[in-house]
Amino acid sequence: MIFMSGCVKLCPGKLKPNAIAMRDFRTLLDHLRVSCLIASSALISGCVEESAVSHLVELAIDNQVFVQGGEFALGDVGKPDGTPYVTLMDHSRPVVNVRIDSYSVSRFETTWGEMAVYYEDLERAHLYADQFSLKKYLMVSDDPLSPNYYRKPARVPNYGEAEGYCAWLAERTGLPFALPTEAQWEYAARSRGRAVPYATDTGDVERDPYLRRPKEYVDPSIPPSGNTLIHSSLKFERRPVGSYPPNPLGLYDMTV
Repeated sequence: MIFMSGCVKLCPGKLKPNAIAMRDFRTLLDHLRVSCLIASSALISGCVEESAVSHLVELAIDNQVFVQGGEFALGDVGKPDGTPYVTLMDHSRPVVNVRIDSYSVSRFETTWGEMAVYYEDLERAHLYADQFSLKKYLMVSDDPLSPNYYRKPARVPNYGEAEGYCAWLAERTGLPFALPTEAQWEYAARSRGRAVPYATDTGDVERDPYLRRPKEYVDPSIPPSGNTLIHSSLKFERRPVGSYPPNPLGLYDMTV
């Protein structure tokens, strides 16, 4: 989802897209990996340099990973000992067999740097400075002055923004980028439907050993800004995309 550009290319061609379907839109908004559906929209020519847009478009295509279609069990695959997982989420549904066509999905989540190009191209970058809802969302996110900020997964305030990014990317590339469906996301996260509880390289999960921001990402020359919690809590100060090993399919950060 995630605009980690996590966009899905809805065609069987062997491109290399990042299709991400989020089973929970709230999760999608929090860890934006974008797969964009083809949509027609009038895009305004902004003031961002065309070279920056061209570079982003090239990356969006180059980072696509082809996902061969197939059939799999969509839903909770249960624990290794055979007992089912228990969830109290009100949107949970029984496991169902699903067949999906081939598609491509982005190797990485969409980053703040990519979103910056998008907003500049639409002449909307100023919204991050003077629109309260966006400003508030940004403040409780990553610190803009921290090292590697533009390589970190972007967060946006609503689902419409994720769709808008996908529509813009589809317009710019001429390819059918779209937000992934729930089935597409889970199928890719589980490396074509493998029965694993976590979408990691091993199928298991390990805690990040750092309780604070890693030293290699700290720039002593940059003074603290805004909320000091941003500088000490991994809850808000996240890693750049691709910091952890990919799943067997080659997709990064599918487990958060």
